[in-house]
Amino acid sequence: MKYYIIENEAPVGPFDVNELVARGLRPTDLVWAEGMADWATAESVEEVRMALYGPKNNNIDAPVTSTPVQGGVCPPPPAPHAPAYQQPQPQYQQPQYQQPILPPDNYLAWAIIVTILCCVPFGIVAIVKAASVNGLWNSGNYEQAYRASASAKKWVIITAIVGVATSLLYGGFMIFSGVMNSL
Repeated sequence: MKYYIIENEAPVGPFDVNELVARGLRPTDLVWAEGMADWATAESVEEVRMALYGPKNNNIDAPVTSTPVQGGVCPPPPAPHAPAYQQPQPQYQQPQYQQPILPPDNYLAWAIIVTILCCVPFGIVAIVKAASVNGLWNSGNYEQAYRASASAKKWVIITAIVGVATSLLYGGFMIFSGVMNSL
C-alpha cells in the first residue's frame, strides 16, 4: 500500500512502507492512504508499525522520491487536532553566558607591592578587590569577575600615584626644611 506524509505543511507522496522508513519516518508522524478515513499516526497503522519496529528492512536502498500531490487524487487534510501536523512552537531559553577561555588578571601581586611600597590604606582596598576576582570567576560570575579585575587595577594605579605623590611631597618638604634650617 502507498502512503502520503506531511512535509513542510503539505501532503507528499505516495510512498511505500520501505521508502517511509528510509526517509526517517517517526512513530508520531501522520500518514494517510486511500481507504483510510483520516490521517493517523504511523505507529497506529499495522503495516507501518511493523516496518518501524519489526526486523530491519532489507529494501533500505529503495529510491526515495518526494512527489508533491498535484490535481486529481488528493488526500484529505489532516485533522485539526493532529499534533504532528501542527507548527512546532519555538522554545525560548535564557541565553547562556559562555565561559571565556582565560580568567581576568587579578592584580593581586601588584596590589601587595604597592601596599608595601606606597600607601597602605589605598593598597588594602586594592588587595580586597584583587582577592575577589578568582572567587567570582570560579563561581561563574564572569562579568562581575571582569569588573572586579578592572576595579583592582584602578586601585593599584591610585595607590601607586598616591604613594609617588606622597613621596615627592615628603621629599620636597624635607629639602625645604633642610634649606630653611641652614639659613
